[in-house]
Amino acid sequence: MKITIIVLYLIILSIYDIRTQKVPVMWLAAGSVAAFGTIVWEISDVLEILGNWQELWPTLWKELGQELLIGWLPGLVLLGACIVTGRVGSADGWVLLIVGSMIGSGQMMAAFGCSMILIAVMAGVLLLLKKAGKNDRLPYLPFLTAAVVLVRL
Repeated sequence: MKITIIVLYLIILSIYDIRTQKVPVMWLAAGSVAAFGTIVWEISDVLEILGNWQELWPTLWKELGQELLIGWLPGLVLLGACIVTGRVGSADGWVLLIVGSMIGSGQMMAAFGCSMILIAVMAGVLLLLKKAGKNDRLPYLPFLTAAVVLVRL
């Protein structure tokens, strides 16, 4: 159920990305709230299992913190690329952070790698067919959406 909602969210964002090359802040805020809720839900699961409060922080780090950090890595990389180069959209990095909060780190890394391969192949095809130049931009979110679906298959 959760993955269906994530895919629907990504489809909506992909449509905006294709049509306007922008993602409305409202949709990023809604996704951020959902991601935060997911994190709180997972923390409550850890607290429910854990009876000893002395083990709270080490257990949270072991059970949740490491998973989140690895899941956020692709988003942090894209946000860094946005800051350094200005050629990557900040919404792309933000969406990766949201998705990384909601799916497992392994799936996130696989989806990120797959999305990079898909967009590179598409860019190569467009360059070979002379339908795009080296300075043209491709919307990233449709490739991320396809990658998330492919990883879940």
